[in-house]
Amino acid sequence: MTEEQYITALMNNPHGIRNIPNPTEAMQLTCVGQNGMLLQYIKEPTQKVIETALSQAPRAIQFVENPTEELLKALVEKDWAVLEYIDNPSDTLIKSALAQSGWAIRYIANPSEELQLEAVKANYDALQYINAPSEVVQLQAVQESYLALRYIDEPSVAVLEAAVKQDPQAMRQIT
Repeated sequence: MTEEQYITALMNNPHGIRNIPNPTEAMQLTCVGQNGMLLQYIKEPTQKVIETALSQAPRAIQFVENPTEELLKALVEKDWAVLEYIDNPSDTLIKSALAQSGWAIRYIANPSEELQLEAVKANYDALQYINAPSEVVQLQAVQESYLALRYIDEPSVAVLEAAVKQDPQAMRQIT
């Protein structure tokens, strides 16, 4: 088959890239342009193929060997949930993700209290993704919204008071 025939076939079935030994860059671009996750089947992709794949499917970052911090930053700024696919994200990446959504805390192993506070300031309900939050973090969450009480197993008196101060409706949550 000629390269043009391969490309035509790949336009109809981009998963066929798996069966082509040493596909050309044009073939690779055809596939990842339709489904960026197909990057996983391409050995030693060019920068152009990687960029095309990531623009189509940011989650494909998990298939990029040794991505640059600059590339990771651009992806996290585009979609904070990509943090899930980044091994050992830097503090800069974590803070960028948390600035977009406190829920990004769910993808951070053993977050510091500072990061936990940033998360609940952004989204009080990020508290649900924090294992054993300190009282300081609990207080911050209920100061944002008394509804954070639902994510606290045994709130202290100070946390309960803060929730009621934030909104008297919190009394409904207290049993």
